[in-house]
Amino acid sequence: GILFRDIFPIFQDPKAIEMLVSHVVDHINATIKEKVDVIVGLDARGFLFGPMVALRLNAAFVPSRKKGKLPGKTLSADFKKEY
Repeated sequence: GILFRDIFPIFQDPKAIEMLVSHVVDHINATIKEKVDVIVGLDARGFLFGPMVALRLNAAFVPSRKKGKLPGKTLSADFKKEY
């Protein structure tokens, strides 16, 4: 099954946030040699960290949610849950 963890305590520690975002950006830069144009943040935790990562990479940020949950023009794709 899926194991959910409380990630909100990290937001109480600016150094921890900086470390997390830096590690994610370093991993992306080490594994993807081309310029990253877009970071897609999956609902809802991705909305918290995605913009910070995108900013560091000078990339756009795109939120991803279930159909009908975002305002404005959207794209959609079919998917299957892993559980």
